[in-house]
Amino acid sequence: MKKITILILLLTFSFSSNTFAFTELQTGKITGYSPYHWQGNQVIIFRIENNASSACNTTGRFAISGTHVNYEGFVATILAAYHSKETVTVRYNANCNMFPNSYDLYALCVGTMVC
Repeated sequence: MKKITILILLLTFSFSSNTFAFTELQTGKITGYSPYHWQGNQVIIFRIENNASSACNTTGRFAISGTHVNYEGFVATILAAYHSKETVTVRYNANCNMFPNSYDLYALCVGTMVC
């Protein structure tokens, strides 16, 4: 029983420590955003300063779909950060599933919050 408990704890820790294993980070101020509608869903697309384009992200932007559970929170954070000129840290997946040519937003942190 003790070995099984230790194994479960180790597996839990390994999955939780790899939560961000497939994401990347960029930091900067949001320079623009655009609410959009694509494939029947709301989408918000935004860009941060010094964000380079690469791979499928030919525009240097990030996107989050209205189907995402945290969509409304992301939209509120994007708008607040843009208008306050606060620095944000964007954690993203380097794929373009939410909107073509824009990386998929994974997490968005404002100010000195560790992301």
